[in-house]
Amino acid sequence: MLKPEMISEFTRQMSEKLGDKGLPGEAELKRQVQLIAENAFSKLNLVTREEFDIQSEILLRTRSKVDQLEKQVKEMEAAIAKLSN
Repeated sequence: MLKPEMISEFTRQMSEKLGDKGLPGEAELKRQVQLIAENAFSKLNLVTREEFDIQSEILLRTRSKVDQLEKQVKEMEAAIAKLSN
């Protein structure tokens, strides 16, 4: 899940793009942007790059184990077939 710091960084970058013009209500606008961003990101169900990379590694290891087990099953099936002939 996204960390609060990531949302804060997003809103900070948005504030930089909007500029600091000292306009009336600017602080309120920034607060509203933060709330909208938090709401939107929470609905997206996003994960961090780190979490994605960890899950990718787990998937690769799992795939390797499945391939290895499939090979063993084929070898056992061949051995059983050889014995029954």
